[in-house]
Amino acid sequence: MPVKPLVSIVIPVFNAGTYLDLTLQSVLQQTYENYEVILVDDCSSDGSRERISSYLDPRFRLFINEQNRGIAFSRNRAIAESRGKYIAILDHDDIMLPKRLEHQVEYLEKNTDIDVLGGQSIWIDREGNTVRDAFRMPESPDYIKTSFLFENMYNDSEMMVRRSLLDQYGILYQDGLLGMEDFRFWIDCSKKGRFSNLNEVVLKRRITGNNETLLTKKRHAGERRKKYMELQEFSLKKSGFELNQEELNVIHRCISEDKENRLFSRETVRLLYSVMTKLIGQAERMDFADGGQVRRYMKERLERSL
Repeated sequence: MPVKPLVSIVIPVFNAGTYLDLTLQSVLQQTYENYEVILVDDCSSDGSRERISSYLDPRFRLFINEQNRGIAFSRNRAIAESRGKYIAILDHDDIMLPKRLEHQVEYLEKNTDIDVLGGQSIWIDREGNTVRDAFRMPESPDYIKTSFLFENMYNDSEMMVRRSLLDQYGILYQDGLLGMEDFRFWIDCSKKGRFSNLNEVVLKRRITGNNETLLTKKRHAGERRKKYMELQEFSLKKSGFELNQEELNVIHRCISEDKENRLFSRETVRLLYSVMTKLIGQAERMDFADGGQVRRYMKERLERSL
């Protein structure tokens, strides 16, 4: 009788090109071996499906969408077909470091209060050259919970989540978010579960000019900015915070996805300080999270706006 996999690696695939083999090789090089790989091909036209079929490892399971449905549908289908206790998310062009699964499983088995676990990542270009070194991701669950009121600090490919969290609360990826399906997914997870990060590099994230998120940012900049604002408002209200429209506008301006404008006037910073102070007070009254971590996050956000 085959051993039930403890980890399901879910990989949506669409015209993965030459990077797919590197991604799948990084899976096969894992030091932890009790896993299955769920690949969902979203009507690729570049031979990706045939490339996957050439792998004879019985842990690889390929599913094919009858029509192109997008990454949210493909991720949801992969999760639905999975059998593992833990779901490890991986994009078709990223590379896992060999001990990623081993160390994430070890951590989650020991820390049963943590539902979602990330890690550090470095960014690489088309040729695999490093274009951004890893920077320290926070480990405090309450700090991370606070951050999801305003922003998404994660890349999907470094994340491992307990299947039970998704099943218990019916958490799925949602379509129509202009490449921010992951932001909404992790917002939903953050309302019900606890996050942390390993203090080690677990992933090489590939950044190319053809990256779907980057293309969407260019083609739909205004719509995406509006959708980002809607996600911030959704997250704040979902946790019980109350701000008027003027206060929300300050949040949207100072904590946005756009990175080019980080210098604000004294008046804008003063308004942001006032809004943050109000949110800290509401958080304490609701017992939203550890007060020290809420204050720490708010202070750091203010400093980044100076």
